[in-house]
Amino acid sequence: MSKTKRRAKAQAKALGIPLPPPEAKGQPERLSVRQIALKILRGAGKPMSAHEIWQEAIRTGLAANTTSTAERPENALSGFLYNAAHEHKHGISGAGEFPVRYTLASPQA
Repeated sequence: MSKTKRRAKAQAKALGIPLPPPEAKGQPERLSVRQIALKILRGAGKPMSAHEIWQEAIRTGLAANTTSTAERPENALSGFLYNAAHEHKHGISGAGEFPVRYTLASPQA
């Protein structure tokens, strides 16, 4: 088990979040932090901070299946969101002071 997966499981346990059951068919889908952010923002329907997005990723089990090799993938997620919002990429926009809340400009992004 990777360090990232162990960390995500430990965070979920510390927050009292039950982990989803393992998938019946082989390995679960591996997602990049970009894919995780877009998936959660599409389903959220409201602006969310990077921390809220990561907590939702832990709650839904997406954090345990990230392809990120970063020691702290939540920081990679935050960096992706910041750059995407400032460079107007992937339909992500950020608003407000700290903590910045991110949203999708269109659900098709």
